[in-house]
Amino acid sequence: MDRVTEGHDVQPSSARERAVLVSVGWHALVLAASLANAYLVPWDTTACDDESGFCVTASDVMHILLFLSVPFLVVSFLVSRLLAVPLSRRFRSAAVAGTLSALAGLLATALGAAVLLAAYRS
Repeated sequence: MDRVTEGHDVQPSSARERAVLVSVGWHALVLAASLANAYLVPWDTTACDDESGFCVTASDVMHILLFLSVPFLVVSFLVSRLLAVPLSRRFRSAAVAGTLSALAGLLATALGAAVLLAAYRS
């Protein structure tokens, strides 16, 4: 039976596609964990009513970090997407190639952020 090319329910056939899906899965897991941490964990709910100046609660900090982590995850995903194809040629397992590409994307993005922060401070 031939594979239908126009259908959207076709399983990925190549190791490259599976490696990219593994990388997407790792990034989705990190995003879901960040959302669960920001919205499901009961953070300290100190009120800022008695403060005369600027007051930031732990919940506010979690929302700020969640907002700042989205560009980090997007850049990490793009780097891992670029690295998934060459790594899928190197390793036989799509899970290994996808995991290594997600890790390399994370490390490359962290290194890029550190370089930008160092350039900003100097």
